[in-house]
Amino acid sequence: MKKLTTIIGVCTLAVAMSFTSCKEAKKEGAKQENDAKDESSKKEMAMKATFKSSETAAVFQHYIHLKTALTNSDATEAKSGAAMLVTALGESNEEVKVLAASIAEENDLEGQRKLFSNLTEKMQTILSGALASGEIYKQFCPMAFNNTGGYWFSNSKEIKNPYYGAKMLKCGTIKETLQ
Repeated sequence: MKKLTTIIGVCTLAVAMSFTSCKEAKKEGAKQENDAKDESSKKEMAMKATFKSSETAAVFQHYIHLKTALTNSDATEAKSGAAMLVTALGESNEEVKVLAASIAEENDLEGQRKLFSNLTEKMQTILSGALASGEIYKQFCPMAFNNTGGYWFSNSKEIKNPYYGAKMLKCGTIKETLQ
């Protein structure tokens, strides 16, 4: 009976130690993952574009908000981002303002995406020469709009297609880098 008790005790101890080891390994793995995320965030922040004017920075921020909503296929959030873009534009850039207002009023996601393509074309004049540091990437999907293609601007090299969302999230290439 003593042998059996000893064997059970040893087995229980071995199982407890393996759980503790796994728990410690998970903690260490999570710490390494968090460290990698922190490092990635620092690199992204270092590469982030800064603008010569706070007005242009706000316009670009709301443009990215709108682009992200379209990428996520969220028509309601796209309306919100477009409305904020209208406000950020103030009295300048009437063509861009009209397009952004049209997106804010449009309920159909595909209609928003078409207007966004037109808005992106007009954003080029706002963004060209506006950077103090960093880069903005002009990206292109050749398949958008029945293979006529569509451009968008991004603050990341990673392709996240606003014209197809999750259907073809990675479809596109960088066509130009604004500095």
